[in-house]
Amino acid sequence: MFGYYGNVDFGIQMMESLYKSSQKDVFKGGIAHKDGWGGVLINGESEEYVRHTTPLNKTNIQTFFDEKVGNYFGLLHARLSSDKEPKQGAFNSHPFTIRINSKEIAYIAHNGFIEKSEIAKNLGINNAKNVSDSEIFSMYIEKLEGEFIGRLQKALEFVNENNLSNFLNLICLVVNREGNNYICYYSQFKDQPQTPFYPKLLKYNDGSNKAIMSSTLGYYSEFLDEKGNILEKKVEWATEGNIIVL
Repeated sequence: MFGYYGNVDFGIQMMESLYKSSQKDVFKGGIAHKDGWGGVLINGESEEYVRHTTPLNKTNIQTFFDEKVGNYFGLLHARLSSDKEPKQGAFNSHPFTIRINSKEIAYIAHNGFIEKSEIAKNLGINNAKNVSDSEIFSMYIEKLEGEFIGRLQKALEFVNENNLSNFLNLICLVVNREGNNYICYYSQFKDQPQTPFYPKLLKYNDGSNKAIMSSTLGYYSEFLDEKGNILEKKVEWATEGNIIVL
């Protein structure tokens, strides 16, 4: 997954890397992220929001962008569902939407796992079998009050206080009617996988384009090698344990 602000060429480059990542996750045994994909792209003229059942393919990449338009805010995700999570097509594809108030909507995408039963109980949902952990988490944020980052902080505190996740990466795109859009992210993991850098997020900034992305996407963008060494001066590992605005 990745969130970005920048021009069309950079967005297409990132989406091509997402496509390669979805075909073969080199840091997860070569497995494919085949359980659907989704994304939102926003510029001064339009908003494109899609969620698909089928895997991401090359056809989606060019048609998703308008080359006549300048800069975009974007959030895109290719899903690899865990065995415990539902697979009901586009309903379970990221990103999910959260209505904040009359002026703001947030889009949220998630890698990792959240034990959803405790959150579902808090929401009054007796059977969450057919609702994904990401959607349950989004519903919980929507239930809270205040501005988005404050709500997200409260939701994360609930998750951490109740030990509901050992691996949680979030990328959010907040869209404001007045055009004050922004991307924020959160990354935290407690378990160390066989590939220690796999759960980490990478941050990119060249002055004109900014992005936050998964490590596998960083590899296919040639920002990272197979051993986790950073190859590009404009890239660094993202801060962990705090909500950061890109």
